[in-house]
Amino acid sequence: MKKRKFRTETRTSEPWGRLWKVQAPPKAKHLMWRICKECLPTQTRLRDHHVQCQIDCPLCLEFAEDDWHLFFDCEGSKEAWSTMGLDQIIQPRMQLFDNAKELIFDVCKKESKYVAGQMAMLLWMLWHNRNNMVWNEEKINARDIGCFGSTYME
Repeated sequence: MKKRKFRTETRTSEPWGRLWKVQAPPKAKHLMWRICKECLPTQTRLRDHHVQCQIDCPLCLEFAEDDWHLFFDCEGSKEAWSTMGLDQIIQPRMQLFDNAKELIFDVCKKESKYVAGQMAMLLWMLWHNRNNMVWNEEKINARDIGCFGSTYME
């Protein structure tokens, strides 16, 4: 019978452990996990898996929809980050990282659990807005998303 080794260090020192410790609802943490595991069904990911669909971002219709564009580079997303007061957290990291996973892990590592939770909640609201546009052809103004995110976290 093999002896089981127990780890003495806490999981919060690992990127995944930090992600699950942010101060946000489980649905927002689960979304961040899906983004970081690269299994969120964006238009480009669906196309990569041979699903016939449009590749354009359903919100701006200007660029291909991938994780990076949808959450960080789409003009509406940028406006929501700014309205929520998180643009000073996200903008410098957009210069350092070129994928959503690294950016999210960095925020979870270097910012407070509360700030990382704000990011998680805004990511969830952006994804919810995107899905509402895809399935119901309705979308919320980006400024309203940022305002709602601010009041939700208070």
